[in-house]
Amino acid sequence: MYALSTDSVEDVLKKCSGLLLTGGADIFPGRYGKIYDTARCGSFDLRRDTLEFELINLALKNKIPVLGICRGEQILNVAMGGSLIIDIPTDVDTIVKHRCKNVSKCMHNINIRKSSFLYDLYNNDSIIVNSNHHQAIEKLADSFKIMARANDSIIEGIQWKNPTNKSFLMAVQFHPEVMDTLNILANNIAKKFIAEAKKYSKNH
Repeated sequence: MYALSTDSVEDVLKKCSGLLLTGGADIFPGRYGKIYDTARCGSFDLRRDTLEFELINLALKNKIPVLGICRGEQILNVAMGGSLIIDIPTDVDTIVKHRCKNVSKCMHNINIRKSSFLYDLYNNDSIIVNSNHHQAIEKLADSFKIMARANDSIIEGIQWKNPTNKSFLMAVQFHPEVMDTLNILANNIAKKFIAEAKKYSKNH
């Protein structure tokens, strides 16, 4: 959808049964009140920012299921009025490695809250996940509640605080799509999103 106009984006999204927001470049910090701190960010893609904010608004308006991964979690939080930590290594006193050159070896524990989708999908309160990010949620948007945190309190998963009359929405900071396919949590996140998309398609 990258090159499409806003009207065309809406037309395409109306034919979809789910919105997947993936990882990628940093979100422009002017979107969450930190335009003064661009130097510590990585690359930006202003067109993608604009496109994804529009897609989020349209998906929520039409109650289309949404799954956010890494940047996807961050942009959902910003879209709903939250903010981000600009750079975890310099802004957070932590020994948890959230980013490494070798992504396959960059792993850490997360603590899952029992009243959450992640707990329902895994039935356990902790798991080792992968990690590849230098930014994360700082101020959580009022509309969301936390599903999981890393041992240093970095937010690792969010969902609606009150899901009544809203689309299905779940977002995680880690990357389930590159975890082992035998990993129960990663597998069940994919199955849950697909099931919600099928349910939406059946009803629309």
